[in-house]
Amino acid sequence: MDPVFVLKKIVALFLGPVALVLELILLGGFLYLLSRIRPSSRFGIRKPSRRRCLRRTGLTLVISGSALLYLASTGPVAGKLTYFLESRFVDSIDENGEYALEQKPKFIVVLAGGTRTIAGKPVLSRLTPHGMARVVGAADLWNQYPEATLVLTGRPDETGPMSKVAMRLGVPSGQIIKETESRDTKDHPRYVKKMIGEAPLALVTSAMHMPRAAGLFRKQGLRPELAPVDFVVWPKTGDFDPEHPDSLIPKASNLYLTTRAIHEILGLRWAAMRGQLEE
Repeated sequence: MDPVFVLKKIVALFLGPVALVLELILLGGFLYLLSRIRPSSRFGIRKPSRRRCLRRTGLTLVISGSALLYLASTGPVAGKLTYFLESRFVDSIDENGEYALEQKPKFIVVLAGGTRTIAGKPVLSRLTPHGMARVVGAADLWNQYPEATLVLTGRPDETGPMSKVAMRLGVPSGQIIKETESRDTKDHPRYVKKMIGEAPLALVTSAMHMPRAAGLFRKQGLRPELAPVDFVVWPKTGDFDPEHPDSLIPKASNLYLTTRAIHEILGLRWAAMRGQLEE
């Protein structure tokens, strides 16, 4: 197994908002409790100055973690982070919300968005909401360009349900091909290029995911027409609306959006550091 791939996954686990909040609060709580141990005990710290420093540091970490959790759960923060990603590649969408591609695609490439495949689960429940949105968006785009071939890229447990959903939406099985070697976003363009070369293609993925996907495809010498789907915030600015003060009330849905956005931003920075992106 690629050690860099494993390292990236491990680091990502510890840098998400929820994980970071827990790390700060737990570490802060530990330091505070340590400062409260009697100096005469085995683990006690004798110098009052050190105990005060530990106590202040612990309280600061707990307060910082709590503040981070609050901010990540509010509408203005979640909205602005999401809008930052979703608004970057929307040139192909006209004023009516329809796709107006500059070049007719020969292939429509749709990136997998995760799976919940379990034996016996209905086909329409096997894809995550993001995976389903991508397939639906790709099938809709195929209706505009019915001569194009749909390329489904991801793991076999993802492309199988994707294919079935696409066929139920009217895409003929003979116009669907699968790329099943990819395990990460950076893999999609490399394997897709081996299958279709540099033929004209449209790229379909979630709007928040598109900045990273587009950069990775371009780095491989591909020039896809970009067709983002699965929008959450755009075309709104994500600015705080004073007429709706509940935006400042923390919500799990906002925390989820913030987590997704930070995951994508970290993914962009990681790929850029490794020279995998073309802006």
